[in-house]
Amino acid sequence: MNGTQPEQVFAGRKALVTGGSRGIAATLSRALAARGATVAVNFCAAADGRMGKDDAAEQLVSEIRAEGGEAVAVEQALRQSLIPISGPQRPDSNSYGGV
Repeated sequence: MNGTQPEQVFAGRKALVTGGSRGIAATLSRALAARGATVAVNFCAAADGRMGKDDAAEQLVSEIRAEGGEAVAVEQALRQSLIPISGPQRPDSNSYGGV
């Protein structure tokens, strides 16, 4: 959203970007948000299985929001299985119901 606005080809769409806080996935998260998608930036639990905060994911979400996009950081260990998350990090299903 720097300079000219990209076309909003993903307006009204939702995207879950796994590993979305780093590398190519972070670039993809930014690009989707810049084009109108609501982005769920997924990050994995710590190697020892502890659930917790990912500073890179939180930073990316802050940057996307500052540029006018919609994003949320979502912790889920997808390498094991798609298990439901609970607690304060669970996205509001009304906001992200299609993700």
